[in-house]
Amino acid sequence: MTEEQRKKKENKIFMLSIVILAVAVVFLILVGINNLAETLLFPVGMSVLFVIYWLVSNVLSVVWLGSFEGKTDEQKRSYYLYAASDAAGLAGLIFFLVNTGSTTGVIIFVASVVLKRKFMDQFRGVSKEENDEDSDAQEALDENRDSDAQEVLDENRDSNAEDVSDEMH
Repeated sequence: MTEEQRKKKENKIFMLSIVILAVAVVFLILVGINNLAETLLFPVGMSVLFVIYWLVSNVLSVVWLGSFEGKTDEQKRSYYLYAASDAAGLAGLIFFLVNTGSTTGVIIFVASVVLKRKFMDQFRGVSKEENDEDSDAQEALDENRDSDAQEVLDENRDSNAEDVSDEMH
């Protein structure tokens, strides 16, 4: 598959995902307007839409793009775990929408986001060392930024102290 063909397929998958999410938003609006949130239609409808979204984004995309070509069994296993984490996150969102007074669904969703990143990195073959190097580089950047900011604060404090001292004399 050429890069151009791959991009076209990625765009089709993206557009299909957007359409599914737009249908979900319309469904939410209709359920809200018609006061159907307490009926069985709401959780079942959202579940069906989220399952379709999950199938498109996690199954269809892998098949259409041939993402498993050249991957090891361990990388494939990581993708399966990624897809399962995504399904758990979507289930958490459904749980939150159905039980709006509960934060359990949000916690499940956030936990799944963390797991998904880990498993996707493993699937793509990004090593732990590369992630650690990125983290170390970001830490060094943050430390430099912090020390630069501290220098500016110190200069401003010294300058203000001199101004106050000049005004007193």
